[in-house]
Amino acid sequence: MNSPIASAATNSRQVCDVVGNCSTAAPITGNKVDKKAPTVSCGAPDGAWHNSNVVIGCTANDLGSRLANAADGSFTLTTAVPAGTETASASTNSRQVCDGAGRCTGGGPIAGNRVDRKAPTIAIASPVAGATYGVNVKVAASYACSDGGAGTASCVGPVANGSLFNTSAKGTRTFAVTATDRVGNAFTRTVTYTVVPRNSTGTRN
Repeated sequence: MNSPIASAATNSRQVCDVVGNCSTAAPITGNKVDKKAPTVSCGAPDGAWHNSNVVIGCTANDLGSRLANAADGSFTLTTAVPAGTETASASTNSRQVCDGAGRCTGGGPIAGNRVDRKAPTIAIASPVAGATYGVNVKVAASYACSDGGAGTASCVGPVANGSLFNTSAKGTRTFAVTATDRVGNAFTRTVTYTVVPRNSTGTRN
């Protein structure tokens, strides 16, 4: 790679007239030549899941004509994953860094960042939303939580999955399940069902 030179010398040339008198145009020194673009160094993805956009630090340097913009000496690159989405391969933005001689180097984009800004999903199969059940009818709860990013950390309902949900007295009841993923995103899904006396018209499960 070309290295910057703070005191480059030109070549020389001998100049003669028609009768043989000669003079040498000596090398001219003190020329500043920078044929090397700035160097840029950035951090790497850490392999962990994040619940917000990832910020990666970078530094830049130029030993010749120096950086055209001093602020380029230290800067950050950031992913732009929208809220409500998740990806294991988010890329940061990029930044072009130039020196005083007009040579430039690109910083970023840096790919492979894991960003999870989406809450887990919840499916409740039982109790069925809007259904009617007789008092003290024995029906098992059935629900599941999933997360396509960091993974599900917890999936909690009023009773354990597979256990009987409450039909002990008539009235309108709610059944809520809350799921949290491994980076703290949480979501609660609620269904409503009705409990009626056993001799009433309704679903007898």
